[in-house]
Amino acid sequence: MKRILLYFALFAAAVCRAESPADRAADSLLQCGDWFALERLLAETDDTLTPAARLRAQAMTDARFRRFGTSNEAIFALLNDPQTAPEWQGALVGQLLSNYRMARDYAAAAALYAQFRPQDPSNQAAYEKTIGFFAVQAALPPTHLERPAEAVEVPFRLDSLGRGMLLRIDAEINGRTAPFVIDTGCAEMSFASEEFAREYGIRPLDYELALSGVNGSQQGRLGVADSLQIGPMTLYNAVFVISEAPTTESSERIDAVLGCNFLFEAGVIEVLGAQRLLRFPAESEPADREHPNMYMDTNGLCYIRAEADGHPVLMQFDSGNTKSTLSDIYFDKYRAEIEATATEREFRTGGVGGTQESRAYVKPAVAIGIDGIRCPLYDVEVTYATQLAHETGEDGSLGVDFLLSCDRVRIDYRTMRITPAGGELPEMLRAASLPAQSVPASAQPATEIWQSKNRRAAVLVNVRPAAR
Repeated sequence: MKRILLYFALFAAAVCRAESPADRAADSLLQCGDWFALERLLAETDDTLTPAARLRAQAMTDARFRRFGTSNEAIFALLNDPQTAPEWQGALVGQLLSNYRMARDYAAAAALYAQFRPQDPSNQAAYEKTIGFFAVQAALPPTHLERPAEAVEVPFRLDSLGRGMLLRIDAEINGRTAPFVIDTGCAEMSFASEEFAREYGIRPLDYELALSGVNGSQQGRLGVADSLQIGPMTLYNAVFVISEAPTTESSERIDAVLGCNFLFEAGVIEVLGAQRLLRFPAESEPADREHPNMYMDTNGLCYIRAEADGHPVLMQFDSGNTKSTLSDIYFDKYRAEIEATATEREFRTGGVGGTQESRAYVKPAVAIGIDGIRCPLYDVEVTYATQLAHETGEDGSLGVDFLLSCDRVRIDYRTMRITPAGGELPEMLRAASLPAQSVPASAQPATEIWQSKNRRAAVLVNVRPAAR
């Protein structure tokens, strides 16, 4: 399955000058990126954090929970304070640039980045490429979603692919109906193949992107659709990455992906698995006021705090993955347990640049726990022989089977919470393949290589503002 990640090389992490025990605790949490613990620390401490340390923690933490306005306020307060340590200034400007980008304020991002024109001529090409990315999008009319005030329900269908399933809906693009994969891991924007873009009138923009994937790279470009209608909701000026369709191990083509530019605008989405519906609550329905259990990194990918068979884990949330997996990070932590309860088999990943073969353990069942609610997953691959291109330290990825593991999964991007509810749906989860334990790797023919969910691409755009 195609993945679109915009990787920006921001400023290096700064080391703050801790002035109190609470400051040192906040600094430690900042360094390791434990945003949930830092959120609790900010809520529980009053005057034990110095004002500067509180602002630093708030600037970085609020950004992870999509509170860009308060993050920017804290950043400006620190940048205007002559006492702010020099080693923090670069990190703060880098976070501000990311905030503008994630809030789609590309004009502000371009203006900020223009202040850091490098003096070294060897950096000019990369600089021009990056500022061009902001400038092209700043010139477009802003993306916005028009929708009824009342709740909206849109039917979806499940299409088998490899060992898992894709979640698809029908949408009207520029007035014509087409199927789209719903992909929470398609960061910032949506995806369309070259053929799809030509057929459905997605206008290419004058900006090319370098895409890299599991086994190589290829070129892509930005494009825009005037309108994209999902039920009674219409997304205007939807931005796409246009490229060749990714390589898969089946005849199925993935030509169109509805990504986070729609999902973030929608704000709250409920997946009603048994009814095969996506529900978008009325704007008047109250938001969940509990603490966040999901955060967003500077590339627009979301991560969920959860448990896997009772072990604390950090899982990427990626509905473009046909089936959830656990990573080599998880394998290294719990190797003895996995080897005692799982069988091995080969698997293949595909995407931009071709395919890649490796091996994985397969656990018959894994209980994913989120805020005390159990979500059962079956035949879960645990990769161990290779680290896939997208993995950056998480314990795994929650895919389509997670969204179908309960009667309802509520995704709230306003408060950054995932809330599952209801009973499990085993008849839907077990529909894709035989139980893993009945197909040991040693008994498989050489040509019977199981597909994995990990089919992704990365759009590499380096942002390296010059030192002041």
